[in-house]
Amino acid sequence: MKKVFSRVSPAGFVAAENGKPVAPLELMPRDYARRNGYITGSTGRDEETLTIVCLEVALNQDRRKVMDGKVAHLTENLELFRSYKRIEVGAFSQDVDFHPAWVYEKHGFETLEDRGVVSVLIIAMPQSKMPKTRIS
Repeated sequence: MKKVFSRVSPAGFVAAENGKPVAPLELMPRDYARRNGYITGSTGRDEETLTIVCLEVALNQDRRKVMDGKVAHLTENLELFRSYKRIEVGAFSQDVDFHPAWVYEKHGFETLEDRGVVSVLIIAMPQSKMPKTRIS
């Protein structure tokens, strides 16, 4: 994790209920994720790509609601990860409890690589806004 935190801070989010963690969303640089067995894409440069490796929800939580909230929070805070050009995730096309594609698609991720049961989805980082030109 030292490598992750040296490039990105934070390297994810944790949802809490009554002060107890109920749902982590973790990200890693693509090269690190690949070396550790996570689903990664093959398009684009590794050093420009951050990979979502974990989206878990604790038992007795509304999985759909919590996953939806975590991914919404991520996409609302993309500027935290601006040292990368994009975020990718390996997601399952069927409606499963673990990394379902629908939750990412709902928040702007698009399919980059279709591998049948699993797809790699990606969201590009927003480009910095150009300063307004002042006309006198």
